[in-house]
Amino acid sequence: MTQTRIHTRQSIGLLIGAMALMVLVPAAHGQVVFRQYTPYNHVVVEDQGDTRIMWFDRAPQTTMSKSNPLEGGFEYTDFFHIAPILYPAMDSVLFVGLGGGTGPKQFLHDYPWMQVEVVEIDPVVVDLAHEYFYLPRDPRLAIHVADGRVHLRRTNRRYGSVIIDAYSTGPSGAYIPFHLATHEFFQIVRDRLDNGGTVIYNVIGVAGGPNDHVVRATQSTLASVFEAVYVFQARSSMNTVLVAQKIEQPTATAEESPGLPQWPEGPWVHHPLDASGFRQLFIGLQQQGRIRRGILGQRVTQFSPINLGPLTHQVLTDNYAPVDSSWGAIHPLQ
Repeated sequence: MTQTRIHTRQSIGLLIGAMALMVLVPAAHGQVVFRQYTPYNHVVVEDQGDTRIMWFDRAPQTTMSKSNPLEGGFEYTDFFHIAPILYPAMDSVLFVGLGGGTGPKQFLHDYPWMQVEVVEIDPVVVDLAHEYFYLPRDPRLAIHVADGRVHLRRTNRRYGSVIIDAYSTGPSGAYIPFHLATHEFFQIVRDRLDNGGTVIYNVIGVAGGPNDHVVRATQSTLASVFEAVYVFQARSSMNTVLVAQKIEQPTATAEESPGLPQWPEGPWVHHPLDASGFRQLFIGLQQQGRIRRGILGQRVTQFSPINLGPLTHQVLTDNYAPVDSSWGAIHPLQ
């Protein structure tokens, strides 16, 4: 889950003690099965009983159950599956940041009709995902070794969802590369989404707690580009997942697109959705066999306190995105 910084004089770090936020710490009894310095990270793969962990320095990036490689990941990855709830006709997804590949593995397994792409800047991470985290070599999976923003700018493809879980690490912990959190970047993402497609964004932080300003600034920035934005909160870790949907006036009717799953009461969700609305969508798609993860029925009710609330922080831009632990200059809106 790593991307390089394009600008060297600005870093938007979440510069946090990732151990405290992700609940994990290196265990004295753990067995290190891989360790290497790459141009981007100090990568360690460690086994703690049945749990396998990928670390970047002391920040855990991926957890996996060795006995069931599709399970054992961090709770926040469950929220990735909100993408087909809001856009059930999606047939492609791009993950920005790979880590151990929890999301890509699950999407390959759960949605056999879907094409899965990944862009990951560190080739060593790609090799580790295959060798130690059992990411399959599948004809439906394409992996690009590149910076996420550069790849999105250069590709002509459109996706049903772009899922961003990209982190680098420094002396103080994990941080989001600033060029993946700005208005200009989200405009590029929007241009690569189908009509109805979603962008899903993982932030290490929580409203009202650590990195509150990062969470709120990301919410404001997504809302400057997308028509609908929802904010969900993990319970077992300090992760906030933001989900934004691209909504343009539809041009095709159900009759013109036979065979594609439709939203309730027509081709579009009626926003805003509350917990009951999300659960109804989930139940309908689960009954159709389009959604397999039963836990998602609970996850869609885990709203952050700032979900659908007023936008209190300014929009991040390529020229101004100082989201770091020193508080930078992110100011609440006056």
